[in-house]
Amino acid sequence: MWRRPPNWFTQHKVITGVGSVAVIIALIVAAASGSKKAKPSKATAAVAVVQASPTPAGTTPTATATPSPTHHPSQTPTTKATATAPTKPAAPAPTVDKTKAQAAKWVASMAGNANTVVVGIQAVQAGLLLIEQDPNNANADGPSFANLVSQSHSFLNGVRDSFAGGTLPSSLQNAQAEMTDAANTLKNSTGTILTYLQTPNDVVLGRFESQYTQGISEWNDAVTQIWDAAGLTPPTIPAS
Repeated sequence: MWRRPPNWFTQHKVITGVGSVAVIIALIVAAASGSKKAKPSKATAAVAVVQASPTPAGTTPTATATPSPTHHPSQTPTTKATATAPTKPAAPAPTVDKTKAQAAKWVASMAGNANTVVVGIQAVQAGLLLIEQDPNNANADGPSFANLVSQSHSFLNGVRDSFAGGTLPSSLQNAQAEMTDAANTLKNSTGTILTYLQTPNDVVLGRFESQYTQGISEWNDAVTQIWDAAGLTPPTIPAS
């Protein structure tokens, strides 16, 4: 629906189209109300009639500009503030256990040699079981058992010094030295048992038992400290 803007009559000196009809209606209402105001002159009526007359064919009606509506401060739409969710603080970076990482690196480089020690001693333990069953006949199955011990001796001799290499945290360096000593002691015990197989006697057997027991105890203690620090299962040697 068309609406008359405020002060429309003062803004437009020429009234055309629908606006002229409104002027005529206003004049008629004023006359009918019995107002004491003077009647409009003939010139005024003529202007109204001319303005109310239809636009001749072939002519273009004059467009009336519509003023922009006036915005009052009270009518200005307000923008609602958007609540912002609080930002969660970034999670702290995980703490790296340097001791564990260093121990794990060392264990990875020594795992093969440690396994050589364990397998070699377990092979000797199997042969010792036969000797314990018949101490007076240690060479009953001598050649094969002697060869097995000799191989174990060579294997241990080849890896015993390797455990002194690499770098471990200062808290594990004593365990590293103990592991190296244990491998050397176990190597010596296999050499002693070879001597016993060649010339069985109680003195040599006693020396072997001392070396063997000490070597296994030191080995198990050392590898437990180092492998535990790395978070891994230690390659211990079961006592026979």
